[in-house]
Amino acid sequence: MDDLGNVGTAVTDGAAVETADTGAAVETTETPISTPPPVSDDLPQPATPETPEGAEAEAGDEGSEEAELSGGGDASPAELKIRKDIAELKKTNPEAAKQWAKEHYSLGAYQKEFGTVQEARGAKATIDSLGGEEGINALQDEVGDFRKEIAQFRDGDPALLQDLYANSPESTITAAQNLMDMLMEKNGEHFDQAVIPAMYARLDGGGAYKAMARIDATLDVIQKAIEEGDGQKAYDIMQQLRNPEVTDSFAQMKAWFGHLKNLAQKNGEKQQKSKVDPEREAFDRERQEFAEQKAKEVDTRIGEGVTKLNNTSMSKLTDTFFKDIKLPPVGRAKFLKNLESEIYAAMRKDKTYQRQANNKKSKGDNEATIRFMNAKFAELLPHHFRELRNSLYPNWKPGQATPPAKPNANGTAATNGARTATTQASGAVTKPNREDVDWNKTDQLNWISGKGIVLKNGKTVNLDWKAVRV
Repeated sequence: MDDLGNVGTAVTDGAAVETADTGAAVETTETPISTPPPVSDDLPQPATPETPEGAEAEAGDEGSEEAELSGGGDASPAELKIRKDIAELKKTNPEAAKQWAKEHYSLGAYQKEFGTVQEARGAKATIDSLGGEEGINALQDEVGDFRKEIAQFRDGDPALLQDLYANSPESTITAAQNLMDMLMEKNGEHFDQAVIPAMYARLDGGGAYKAMARIDATLDVIQKAIEEGDGQKAYDIMQQLRNPEVTDSFAQMKAWFGHLKNLAQKNGEKQQKSKVDPEREAFDRERQEFAEQKAKEVDTRIGEGVTKLNNTSMSKLTDTFFKDIKLPPVGRAKFLKNLESEIYAAMRKDKTYQRQANNKKSKGDNEATIRFMNAKFAELLPHHFRELRNSLYPNWKPGQATPPAKPNANGTAATNGARTATTQASGAVTKPNREDVDWNKTDQLNWISGKGIVLKNGKTVNLDWKAVRV
């Protein structure tokens, strides 16, 4: 019997097992993927070498400048006029013409790649969030490694565990212990499948089964001696079984299993201590609370800045519309609240934007984050404004104002050309003017549904919009 191990290094109480890493460095020589064949003298030589990026503006030769100022390719009438104007300017001010052409055609090239500024901003934010070109290359390598590890895990490839153990033995042991705990809790049969083969091999390697066989044989001898009436012999052999100095004795087996129990308890206590450390938990909790508080403060500052810019964006788009329909302040506030909610809902659903915005915020530049979030809001604003406006005011047309008030036939003041909802002789219902509606007691849903519309004169009316006469 050994101290729980005949295989490899003996494991004793408190002993640490070390493995030597003797991997020698291997020198490698990179070979190009392909090498172009030499150019023979009797073959046509290559054309003019490719000009490095940006060299066109530096070259200064006449041909390159002409190409820069012409734009090249088919063009619309407006584009042809710009080319003509640049050519005319070149006669009197070549430098100004060159600068104009450079800016104009650079913008054209940019617009071919990105339809809007927001598209370009989004593309840049995505690239930045991945760490630029270097980060993208590293990410591709990581994705390749991850896919390999997933395939190894799926196939039960032991090479995965060998790699994990080589990189971090202690972490691998902890993970294995956690795995055993989970299997024991979730499914006893699966736990047995995972543990019993290793358990048997460990007991057999430690000599447990050999000792059990010798003890069994010794008990047979003792039984025979008792049957023959040789009590002294039986007593002497029994004393050997109880002697811990005798190899494979019962006393030695008992001590061996006791040692096993102690190791299991100590490892369990060590594992439990690593899981529950009150001081560490308190420190981590305080640090988390502090980080959460700082994050809330940052979110508040960013939110205030974004709201200010968003309100400006909405005001530019809605002010004229509100004046046209003479929407009172309460109605304006409700309209803007609904508009803002719909845009924010769309922004939350945009996972790409969410990742980009979080990356911006993680860099600590609050102003850049505010501008980025407002740019997305401004991009979505026109579409959602039109949808909300058309759903609430389907009959509105640009520049359409409420008609001036006219006196009634009896000379009393009219309600600005509007009529309360009354049933006419024809059975049609007339539409009340929005200025006659008490918007403090009526919201847009009441107006849209035609139910519970409260007028300023205190009356409550219900409308069937299908029968309403505008």
